[in-house]
Amino acid sequence: MPGRPDKGSPLRLLPYHTHRDISRYLDVSERWRKVIGVMPTGVYSTVEVERFAMAVHRPGGSPSSELLGDLSIRGFTVEQLVAYLRSLQYESPLLLLVPKDPVKIITHPTDVVCPAGGEIVLHVEAVGLPFPQYQWYKDKDVKIPYANDSMLRITNARATHSSVYCVYVHNEVNYAFSDWCRVQVITPQEPPLPMQPLTVTLQPPPRLRHGEGDIVKITCGAVGPHPLEYEWSVNDRMYPQLNNGPMLVINGAKVEDSGLYRCKVTSPYSPADAMYTGYCELTVEQRARPPPMTFVRQHEAAAATAVTAAPTMCMTADVRGTTVATLGSGPVQPLWQLGETGSLVPQPSEKLKGKVALVIGNQMYHCDTKVEKLYQAESDAAELASLLTSIDDDFRVVSLINLTGHEMRAAIHYFISLLGPGIYGVFYFAGHGFEYNGESYLLPTDIGVGSEPCIRAGDILYQMQGKGTKFSFLILDVCRTEQQIHESMVRPARPAPNIGTANYVVAHSCVPSQMAFERRSQENGIYMTHLKKCLSRDAKVEDVLHDVSKSINSDYPSSVQRPEFTTSTFEEINLHEAIHYSSVEEHKGFARLLDKWKLAHREPEAEPEPLYDSHGLRITLTFHAEFSNVLIVCIHKTVERKEDIQHLSIELELPCQEVEDLTVENLTEKAGGKGPLEKVTNLHLRPSLSAPWCFRICHIQKLQKKLCMKFKLRYDYSHKTSPSSWEKDIIREYPAPLVASLNLQSYECPESKLLHM
Repeated sequence: MPGRPDKGSPLRLLPYHTHRDISRYLDVSERWRKVIGVMPTGVYSTVEVERFAMAVHRPGGSPSSELLGDLSIRGFTVEQLVAYLRSLQYESPLLLLVPKDPVKIITHPTDVVCPAGGEIVLHVEAVGLPFPQYQWYKDKDVKIPYANDSMLRITNARATHSSVYCVYVHNEVNYAFSDWCRVQVITPQEPPLPMQPLTVTLQPPPRLRHGEGDIVKITCGAVGPHPLEYEWSVNDRMYPQLNNGPMLVINGAKVEDSGLYRCKVTSPYSPADAMYTGYCELTVEQRARPPPMTFVRQHEAAAATAVTAAPTMCMTADVRGTTVATLGSGPVQPLWQLGETGSLVPQPSEKLKGKVALVIGNQMYHCDTKVEKLYQAESDAAELASLLTSIDDDFRVVSLINLTGHEMRAAIHYFISLLGPGIYGVFYFAGHGFEYNGESYLLPTDIGVGSEPCIRAGDILYQMQGKGTKFSFLILDVCRTEQQIHESMVRPARPAPNIGTANYVVAHSCVPSQMAFERRSQENGIYMTHLKKCLSRDAKVEDVLHDVSKSINSDYPSSVQRPEFTTSTFEEINLHEAIHYSSVEEHKGFARLLDKWKLAHREPEAEPEPLYDSHGLRITLTFHAEFSNVLIVCIHKTVERKEDIQHLSIELELPCQEVEDLTVENLTEKAGGKGPLEKVTNLHLRPSLSAPWCFRICHIQKLQKKLCMKFKLRYDYSHKTSPSSWEKDIIREYPAPLVASLNLQSYECPESKLLHM
């Protein structure tokens, strides 16, 4: 059997046998009508639907074949057809289009405490293809007859129903057992087990954007005295027809399904203590009808694209070979081309032109808000910066640590300016954070009452998408617990911004209401420890993030920290994808864009002349960027006669610097005067360095003018004379290095552009 078609390929490329078998299946009981029913509103009128139905009156006629042929002409893809079939649970045609998937349990059953005579409801959610089958068990190995659904419902509960339950989920590919859950049926004389207070543990996403016909899933989670009851509402109006469970599923979404969704969670044991989740703003966008597919023979393509705006006659063809003439205007822009042999040749999609990343690690907080001390945010940021550059030398990474709110906004604005069509954009933040009203916030180092609000992660994604990036990737290694905070620390609620339809993934190191942890015995935090194991894989971004979750769950099965990611990708995204330029001019255009990036990485140039050269002692300097705002100054010495130079010491000061926060740290003293430099810096991720004296200059971003350094030399000289002490102060000035060249301090945040970031 020939291979299955790619999900993104057009329906017109379906093999004949696949087209035939799907048509036969959909013709049974007029299933094709249900397929039309889950399509976006307005794709087909009633007259067009009945025209398909008339095909049964022709010899060998098939309404389903007519429908598939018409969808092919309209430019529908295999992926769209798969979505419609999944929403209808049509397994047989799905297996012709997509490979089989192993069973995976998404939601496990939870413990239940039920009064005698009440109702017990246990629920499991699983995915897989063929669709999963179920068998419930109790008392470890007792099969429950006829319990073959994802939901086990027991009415008129009795004491004999008290037990442990699990469900066996399987398909042709594999099988899985759910977690065991305990059911206790209590009588009036029997005290119930201690009950956990009713608490919402998983908030629905603050916003979702879908197209007509999509399958929409909105999920929440809660713990408390079971059985829990879920009631979903739209715009604060309860709708009984909405399925009442922790996951709301809307098959074949329509524009009128747009609105504010939230869930009310109650328990019969505490009906007065109902809990409400946060709102999820669902936007269902109307999809325009795809234009007819246009064809131009490859040898005619050049002439076609040169046609002026005069009316143009172009030819389209349906799958049955009928040729139709359509009249348009303007140059022909072929979506697909006919090769010399008549085969279809897809036009290339947007090529990858560059990769840009902003990496921020906030570790040293000096705010008036009480926060716990962090130990690994800086090393996590350095690790990711190194990983990205190891994936691709052309990955342009700006890495910054310990930024104030103003500096973070300025850095983000600079990062956004590097993005554009054909660019992969990666934003990473490690530090303190919290969740508020379903939004993730990132804490600058100076946050406190009266300061500028924290950075809202959703606004960063909005800005990245607004530049038309080929792929936007946010990695947020922060806590997501709800905090009692001052209102000045967050921005007022605002309508969800339109983040567009481009590819994006948002990865969180933990789920809502959880904390992100670090262990002082390790080099990195828990999330980065596992991310660095998987990120170098040449695989789809989503597959890499799945591996990260599996790796963390393997080391921490108690779910002390469970990563989460959301994705909206319509093509396979791989960070290892090679960069392509279609022309020399395109390459030059991107090179001009990257001139901005080079500004943030300009190290002081080593002078051809030594810093000091006397008495057979020669002192030279080298500079290395630990981060884009941290400069390492290495001082090297050469002595002709070691016995002539004794007690040599060198100190570095920053005289006449207007910025007090610009600090110098003596790494030689920090390392105890011995040992490799990597023990006290993150330069172990870079080429090995060795020097007698090393100094770290931090907070380079605060520098607004030239960098002025004062070197204080002290030594005893004893060549052919009695020992004498020598002192020498040497001052050197350099243009503002690294990110200081961007002058972030003078940056004024354009509020209208950054949505009050």
